[in-house]
Amino acid sequence: MTAASNVYVPAGTYCVDAGNSSGCLITSGTGYNVYGDGEKSVIKRFSYNPASSCINFDSGSASTFIDDVKFSNLKFLGDVATLGHNETYGHLLRMNGVRRVVIEKCFFEGPRSDAILIGSGPGGPSSERHNYDVVIRDCVFDGVLYGATGGRNAISFIDIDRATIEGNVFRNWSRNDMPGCVCLEPDYSFGIIKNITISGNKFSNCGGNRGHVAISVDTIANANWQSIIITGNTFSSNNAVSLYCSVTLGTVANSLLIANNTMADCVYALSHPFGSVYGLSILDNIIHSTTSTYGRILIGDNTTTGWTSKNVDIVGNTIISNVTVPVVASNNVEVFNFKNNSMRGATQSHLSLGIAGNTNREVSIIGNQFIGAISGNAVQASSTSTAETNIWLNNYLPNNETHNFRALQSDFVGTTLNYKPVTDAPNTYPYGVSEMRYEGVAIVSGSDTGMVETRRLSSNAETATIQFFYPDYSATYLDDIYFRKAIDATTWAAWFRVTGV
Repeated sequence: MTAASNVYVPAGTYCVDAGNSSGCLITSGTGYNVYGDGEKSVIKRFSYNPASSCINFDSGSASTFIDDVKFSNLKFLGDVATLGHNETYGHLLRMNGVRRVVIEKCFFEGPRSDAILIGSGPGGPSSERHNYDVVIRDCVFDGVLYGATGGRNAISFIDIDRATIEGNVFRNWSRNDMPGCVCLEPDYSFGIIKNITISGNKFSNCGGNRGHVAISVDTIANANWQSIIITGNTFSSNNAVSLYCSVTLGTVANSLLIANNTMADCVYALSHPFGSVYGLSILDNIIHSTTSTYGRILIGDNTTTGWTSKNVDIVGNTIISNVTVPVVASNNVEVFNFKNNSMRGATQSHLSLGIAGNTNREVSIIGNQFIGAISGNAVQASSTSTAETNIWLNNYLPNNETHNFRALQSDFVGTTLNYKPVTDAPNTYPYGVSEMRYEGVAIVSGSDTGMVETRRLSSNAETATIQFFYPDYSATYLDDIYFRKAIDATTWAAWFRVTGV
């Protein structure tokens, strides 16, 4: 490789001379093209030598790079079956400080550690590296052993900007205490995880403790992880996607998109156990599970203070779960759009907006189908939530199911009291048409029961904000309604009784 820009590896088995801890080490140059005859062209390490990698690229500094590298139609063979797991040693390909890399139509089998590691140099911050423009496509990754005895990850990105993982097959990964198939995991604060697309891959038999795609970015600033797209993949078993991220919500959108995937019998479609994410879209996925407790989406946690998620869209998904707890659970979320999803299979509730102590704001639940008989509310909203900022419209609730979600803009408010005091000023109501159901609350006089409709058409409250009260009175007053108008932004006129309507 140091002698020629093109290296052809004919059919046969080639043992890398791993006389040092770096294996076959490339430290400089540009334009490496290594290719062979597919699975017949096998590259492996001497099994007795604990070299860190089969082939290792290291540019030597954070500002220097090895450019234009391509591997194709080769098989890289590891020795996890004979030597067992080793988290640090036994990578098949390791690249630190590279740009414009293509790895295609290769086979990676049984490494002790990662099959491919794109990362930083050894030794921590003193060996900072960065990597750009990496494509891994149409490859087969077979870990051979997984669960109690497997290796680490199929692909680990420690530092990367602009990468594509597409059309690959991942099977039999990883050891139970390792992350999973594809892991985005910066080790140090200087790490970058940006502009990554994971598309059209097939994942199965994953034994890792995070999932098939594990995003673990809790060591870096929010602005250093952005624009991750996971689309068109097929996931089977384990967690499809897991997210561990910075505890503090950032001011820069992370933009994580999970769309058009099929997730079969996954414990979680998304497991987000702690930390914060700004910009999360879960769109048009098919999630179906027959195994008990499988098929959930979890956003946020119950312990992190402040907002754990912001600008969340869960739209157009078909979710058939097999859980006794809420299918979708969201805690401490600001700006949450839950729209046009079809959900069934839960026995307790379909959607949970947190437990007592959580806070949610600007939540829209529109056009969903909540199907099946459940023991609790179709939507549980025990957290603190401001009804003025929320919307509930056109949702389907069969079997007389209810919800306790608070929303003033609503076509059905559920069985739990869902109101703000009628003494509140006109300018505190949301724009548009909003409705509230009152039970045993003083509205016109005494303790009334009925519906209040508010119409706020502009900020000019005294001319554009009006209310109607439709009381649930006895037959004597069945035709009566009440009307009032805003005098100014902060003052209502007295209720006016309209009879015989």
